[in-house]
Amino acid sequence: HAEEAFALIREGMRRKKVAAIAQTVLFRRVRTLLVRAYDDGLVATTLNFDYEVRSAEEAFDNIPDMKIEGEMLEL
Repeated sequence: HAEEAFALIREGMRRKKVAAIAQTVLFRRVRTLLVRAYDDGLVATTLNFDYEVRSAEEAFDNIPDMKIEGEMLEL
């Protein structure tokens, strides 16, 4: 009967065009999830708080500017 329960939730979410916020434990940590209807199932996407995500500037700060020309660029 679990399949029927999930199908009911999925179709209700699809008809109302809504998603759900949920919490679960993954890798020994509480995670916040966005749950949405997708095809024949439900898909959960892990959400992160802003302090958990590095900024693009921080992530790419140490990458030097490089000029790539010719054959290397064609690869």
